[in-house]
Amino acid sequence: MASRNGWQFFRKEFYLLEGSKFSTSRNHAIWADQIREYVSSDCIRYLLAFDRPESYQTDFNFQEMKNLIQKELVDRWESYFGQFTKRVSLETSISENADSADNLYRDCLELSNLISRSYEHDSFSLKEVVRLLNLFVWKLSEFSGEQLFLKGENATVLPMEKQSIALFVNSLSPLMPNLAKQLSEQNYQVDFSSDLYGFEKYIKERQQKKS
Repeated sequence: MASRNGWQFFRKEFYLLEGSKFSTSRNHAIWADQIREYVSSDCIRYLLAFDRPESYQTDFNFQEMKNLIQKELVDRWESYFGQFTKRVSLETSISENADSADNLYRDCLELSNLISRSYEHDSFSLKEVVRLLNLFVWKLSEFSGEQLFLKGENATVLPMEKQSIALFVNSLSPLMPNLAKQLSEQNYQVDFSSDLYGFEKYIKERQQKKS
């Protein structure tokens, strides 16, 4: 990925675009300033981290990236935080099973530590960071999906779930700072559907220009 403003995406291995070498002379590239008009910077960073060539050559494929946004960011991330927002607004929480909440927090703490190591110089891997962040949200979703929701004084586990989300936010911050800031302010209205729509529009207009 290149930018007309001088920004570049550095890679350790060879990176392809739709099966062919990047070429600015043939306009076979993704211009950062153009795609940014359609997709949030956090989403772009997520996609590049997921697909970056670290130990082997990778290929940025538009359909695969579209499917990734749908499967992970919309169907899982946006869905989980949407459900969590409703529970917060209704002052509902997970059932009294505090052991389950403790287990969630321990699992999330372990994931947070693994992500921290993946940001370190000697073991740096953004691909691993994305994999673990996806697992993080899966853990949160699994926890909320398996429990019984309550309302009122007996609903005591919501604070523990918020602590687990705080661990997620800390792990997310270096890669997706805007979303991390939003979540840290307890604004859980996550919107990746707009990114999916924008990405689809970007692909369509790109194809039209090439035809």
